[in-house]
Amino acid sequence: MAPKKLSVFVAGFIFFILIVNYAAMKFYWYYSIPWFDMLMHFFGGLWLGFAFIWLYQPGISYLKIIAGVLLFGVFWEVFEMVIHQSFLRDPFDLSDTLSDLFFDMLGGGVAVFYLINQKRNERDERSR
Repeated sequence: MAPKKLSVFVAGFIFFILIVNYAAMKFYWYYSIPWFDMLMHFFGGLWLGFAFIWLYQPGISYLKIIAGVLLFGVFWEVFEMVIHQSFLRDPFDLSDTLSDLFFDMLGGGVAVFYLINQKRNERDERSR
């Protein structure tokens, strides 16, 4: 994907995530749909992966994308833990945290898979 198209995708996808999150909060989807949190973490990891590709293209490595997504995922989980324990008085849930990190990484992995395919296609076009 061309850098301009990628920037439009990254900007559009974050607005999509924000709108879906707003609807989820308004209609209590996080509580009524058990898998919805997993979907949103996947979307967040996917968005972060594409944002890293867009910000650091063409010199970004796959490892940097995965590390960046993991770092942001851990920061988000710490933020969630502080909010939940400070204001909501919810106990820490290790299985939820690990599930969230897994889906963050899965989304980032899809972005890496996209980048691998892009580089392979560019290499194939140059060899023709």
